[in-house]
Amino acid sequence: MSKSNIFSLCVFVVTVVAMLTLGVVPAASQPPDNDNRSMPTIINAIPFSETQSTTEATQGSDDPYVWCDYYSGNPQATVWYSLTPTEALDVQVTTNGSNYNTVLVAFNSWGDQIGCSTSGMPLLLELNATETVSFMIGDQYASGYPGSGGGGTLVFSVDAVLGPENDDFANALIVDSIPYRHTVDITGASSESGEPNSSCDYNNMRKAVWYAFIPDESGSYSIDLRNHNFNAFVAAYTGDSLNNLSEIGCGTSYGGGNLFTIEATAGATYYYQIGRVYQWDSAGPIQFNLDVAPMPVADFDFWPSDPSMFEEVHFAGYYSHDPANVGIESYIWDFGDSGTVNDCCPNHRFSTDGEYTVELTVITFDGRSASTMRLVEVQTHDLAITKFQTPKSAKAGQTRQVSVGIRNQLYPEMATVRLYRSVPGGFEYIGNSTQEIPVRSGNRTTNFDFNYTFTESDAAQGKVTFKAIVDLHSRRDALPADNEAISSPANVNK
Repeated sequence: MSKSNIFSLCVFVVTVVAMLTLGVVPAASQPPDNDNRSMPTIINAIPFSETQSTTEATQGSDDPYVWCDYYSGNPQATVWYSLTPTEALDVQVTTNGSNYNTVLVAFNSWGDQIGCSTSGMPLLLELNATETVSFMIGDQYASGYPGSGGGGTLVFSVDAVLGPENDDFANALIVDSIPYRHTVDITGASSESGEPNSSCDYNNMRKAVWYAFIPDESGSYSIDLRNHNFNAFVAAYTGDSLNNLSEIGCGTSYGGGNLFTIEATAGATYYYQIGRVYQWDSAGPIQFNLDVAPMPVADFDFWPSDPSMFEEVHFAGYYSHDPANVGIESYIWDFGDSGTVNDCCPNHRFSTDGEYTVELTVITFDGRSASTMRLVEVQTHDLAITKFQTPKSAKAGQTRQVSVGIRNQLYPEMATVRLYRSVPGGFEYIGNSTQEIPVRSGNRTTNFDFNYTFTESDAAQGKVTFKAIVDLHSRRDALPADNEAISSPANVNK
């Protein structure tokens, strides 16, 4: 040890001995006045800011567990503050500027945690009038070592979050052109005296802003609320003062894409109220978009897609929709054969083959309209087995001809005929034949001929019945009931 260190140590020992001899005792360290939950520093006005040392602060036995403290949940060196606002307001609470890593926790009057942050990150809180909120600030890192002290220089501040410029009805932003786009942060928005609660507002109006619109032309106008991460509502009103407003409609939105539309008269004033639906949602920015309502979209489908003149075609107009969310009132059909109807989903039969341009016009409840057309090709494809020639008798081992006559009077067709013979319990496949079937008038047919050799099992049964089925290629038979036939039985001997 150096001589200077030895000298310093001697001076320290002599000083302590002298103090003890004279009865002088060093003063004990004192925790801050707001060390305990029961004696918080009262915040009497906002904005509020205070700097204090927390190095002598302790951990109270009734300090609650903190869910955002990932070390132990029990921060050390805690101090307390309390605020009872006289009016509802939003505040930002922060420990930014402190020289240690803080844990900041807010509690309501029931002791429930309503906010928690670490390392100087701000808390954004919505406070109700006359409801007390308490704040506990502790040392985050010291929380891992109970009894190890901690703390430092704490900078604690509470500031009111001001509402946007169009928070009040009297300051409603004027929609000066169409289309109109405006983004507003409703975090600090409040409810003024007499402000109406819309039928879409389940929060009893705490956060809302106002817009005013005077259209140059009468018509339908749509609002689209976008780029928001909370459930939002929009309500439309007519009237000339806050206490003289009549709601003409409202709608809700989450994230955007759900248009709300009203019919507006040129020169009249309309007020739009935009706000948050649920109090538990975090408020924030939202984009207000106002434009002329989009046209409806006309669309339909029909089936069967290959109709014949023997059947009704079902038309479905419910593929149409109105993006403005007013709704479609009328579906007007023109089937291209002088047939018309006003119905969402009609059935229609075309009496002759041909190509028909079917047009659907949809009209919304506010008079906007749109049309679409589709080509419907009607072709009747119909084959029928009208002749079935089989031998009346035969012997086992004898080969005889079986002929199936197909009638076709409309279009040339390619078809396959399948032939079966009767066996105990049903029919057994024999073979098939494929060929083109030309159009023939009257009862003339195209024959499919098969050579069949009768068997010993046929003779054992004593008779054989044949079944024929004709199948169209790449087409649907309009009347399939006559595509199958069963012959008269042929007697078979040994």
